[in-house]
Amino acid sequence: MTIKQCYWKNKLSITSAKSTKHEKTFDDFRRINIIKSWADELAQFKANKNIPHWSLIGHGILYLMNNPEEGETLSSLVAKHAKFNFVSVPKYEVKDALKNLIPKSIAPCIVYLEPGEWMAPTDTNKPEDELEKFQAELQEIIIGIDPNFPIIFTTTITKVDSIAKTFRRLGVFDRLFEMGEDSLEEKGHDFVQQIGFDLCDKSITEQLGKVGRLVDYQYDKPRDRGIVSIALKRIHKKLGRKLSFFDLINTSTNGDGECDAAAVSSKRHLETVATHEAGHVVAAIIDSAGTNIPEYASAFPGPNFTGVVVDSYSYMQDYLYNMSYRDYEHKIRVCLAGRIAEHLILGIDNITVNVAYKDLEGATNMCRNMFGFCGISSDMKNPNTISNNLAVVIDRSSTSEDAHIEQLCREYLKKQYDHVMNLFKLHRHLLVSVIDQLRSQRVLNQQELESIYRSYLNHKIDIAA
Repeated sequence: MTIKQCYWKNKLSITSAKSTKHEKTFDDFRRINIIKSWADELAQFKANKNIPHWSLIGHGILYLMNNPEEGETLSSLVAKHAKFNFVSVPKYEVKDALKNLIPKSIAPCIVYLEPGEWMAPTDTNKPEDELEKFQAELQEIIIGIDPNFPIIFTTTITKVDSIAKTFRRLGVFDRLFEMGEDSLEEKGHDFVQQIGFDLCDKSITEQLGKVGRLVDYQYDKPRDRGIVSIALKRIHKKLGRKLSFFDLINTSTNGDGECDAAAVSSKRHLETVATHEAGHVVAAIIDSAGTNIPEYASAFPGPNFTGVVVDSYSYMQDYLYNMSYRDYEHKIRVCLAGRIAEHLILGIDNITVNVAYKDLEGATNMCRNMFGFCGISSDMKNPNTISNNLAVVIDRSSTSEDAHIEQLCREYLKKQYDHVMNLFKLHRHLLVSVIDQLRSQRVLNQQELESIYRSYLNHKIDIAA
């Protein structure tokens, strides 16, 4: 056996030893019936040696899924079910590995190629480079596999255009399995399971959709979820009680780093931070008629902020991936509200210069998106003007388009600023109540904020009576 052939024999041995340690089964995955059917096809092909069926099985398989790391496990399970050998090639070895002749002796075999630079789209306007040559060679290898000694290549993509188009042709990666995205409840369940259901109280275990929204928003990568789950286990051990949803919010807001709380430099600083964050809180509550009561409000400085407010995850869950104009309008108003609260309560001279930068950046970006790319009018309340801005930016914006969008943004942001200012004048008592509580407690959870809001509503009813 040549040195080049030894590579694949050794790789097969290493992968086999590694795969025996995998504890996952098909039952650990959701919506993979199509994968199971494919595994059955492979098993039948091996048993019947139906050569004409070879082209239908797929010489190259793409898994379209959000978590690329699961592609290797799925390929391993398929190979086990079909009684194929299995080899996994790390992304940094792919180019060198395919220079080695694949011996027929490892067939039948599924070869999983970890996604990486080897599959990247190339620039067709440039002369052929090393990557393009490798991709052409790999395509010829896949096309040239002898069906009497079947070797099937698999890999994972997160979107269709993340692999070079030349691979997506007959006889190469010509079969695509799309893995449906988990629901929020499923994402929440998996995250809580990673922490341990027994370590969590009902505010977590009975609100898995809400937990899933937090996970989807904050921890979209498996490695992040792993780090946070162990950090939460440490918090559980340290506090000696079950974890609450507030603990999840606190960790997602402040990060998984462990440090002592930063001190507020002065009473004036605390007053400013409490006022700014209270503005976000009250705008979220009043502008949503009480449906967006924040999960968390803090006047404690963090690693990258002086204070923070986290919208209700239940509220955010309602508009997941499908925000309406009203959702945009609400978020923009909440972004502006910190600056507006400073204006109303502290006075113009005491407005902080830098604190609202991120808020204003967020509001401006949302405006640019609405007016530049979504065909939204600057006055959606008026039926006569709702169709005034339907020409959207295509590819790159022109100078005139930039000027047009900028003007709309400035006018719209001023209009929303004035609207929230009027809201605060009408509900000043609520704003002051939240400021006072933040100043004294520094951190308020959703239940405490809801209690302040209900007390305010009851107070208004008593006055009216």
